[in-house]
Amino acid sequence: TGKNIVTGVKEQNPEPADLDIYKRVLNSSIGGTAVTNHATVIASIIGGAGNSFYDGRGIAWGCKFFPSSFDNLFADDETVLNDNHVSVQNHSYGTIVQQFYGAEALSYDVQTWQNRVLIPVFSAGNKGTEAALDGPYANIPGFANLTGNFKMAKNIISVGAVDNTASIPAETSAGPVYDGRLAPQLVALGPNGSSDAAAMVTGTVAVMQQVYADSNAGLLPAASLIKSILYNTADDVYSKGIDYKTGYG
Repeated sequence: TGKNIVTGVKEQNPEPADLDIYKRVLNSSIGGTAVTNHATVIASIIGGAGNSFYDGRGIAWGCKFFPSSFDNLFADDETVLNDNHVSVQNHSYGTIVQQFYGAEALSYDVQTWQNRVLIPVFSAGNKGTEAALDGPYANIPGFANLTGNFKMAKNIISVGAVDNTASIPAETSAGPVYDGRLAPQLVALGPNGSSDAAAMVTGTVAVMQQVYADSNAGLLPAASLIKSILYNTADDVYSKGIDYKTGYG
């Protein structure tokens, strides 16, 4: 259920009075200034309790949520996340198509180097019909169109969307990133795009972290272990093998 796991939701604040996440949204010194439906939906997919509708339960329906604001596109203060026990953080937002390793990407690699448990999960973006304007993959329609240089980081999980038939919507962004690395690493069901898909993976990570902790005296697994399990057990879809549309599957 994700019990005892705190999932970060970096965008704006989910509605704390929503029936599905009621009394599970933690106070945050780095939260946004607004409450949005998008943040509430994302939190509900990650870990909604299913109180509002019988089939509306999220994946990690026993987890707690720690909001932070995407007004700051850099990685959040590691001390704040540690103090609030955040072990997986969802990022269902994007900017424009960017194909370079910038300061924002670097900040996430520094963060994950300092905290070997924390897993940032990013939506790949919904610019799949666009092409990069610069870089080695410029002007290739349908590829290299992840939204934001922070998604060029080396130690995150980026997630694309598939529909109910495991087909890829044209809008979901694809790799490669600027230096040829694989992205997205995974795809998941995303009825409204890669935002929902990222939330599906975030909830899955929260459950995996709980399962490990329950058998290891409360210790959380290394991020590398969780990523290895996800990548090696994903169902291959789209084209045979690893590819820039669906990653490992």
